[in-house]
Amino acid sequence: FDKRLAEKVVKKQKKSKKDRLQGMLEPTPVKAERQIKVDSPIIDKVNSDEALSGNQQLETLYVGFLSLLFFVILGMGIFLSISGFLSDDLDQFAADVIFPNFSYVVGFFLACSSLYGLYKARQGEM
Repeated sequence: FDKRLAEKVVKKQKKSKKDRLQGMLEPTPVKAERQIKVDSPIIDKVNSDEALSGNQQLETLYVGFLSLLFFVILGMGIFLSISGFLSDDLDQFAADVIFPNFSYVVGFFLACSSLYGLYKARQGEM
């Protein structure tokens, strides 16, 4: 008799631990509301089911272009920094081709990102 009672108590304890753990693992839904209106194609795309407008598609394409240009600059900089440790041919290529064009590429990126910033600032005034 005592053995059966002890088994029931153990089963009940195991079940209650399992229920408690299951309750801890279930995510609690949290809905955050934005307090500041942000005009962004990414946020608009996430919050709505409709397709992006032409202006939003161009803006997304432009930001993608800026991201690509950033990674090109990063790659050029890393290549320039390690070119001294590479073969003489690669070092010569870095000195003749990459180094003279690096400043122009960075300047182009800064000009494009500044134009985008001005566009977004002007868009906020409207």
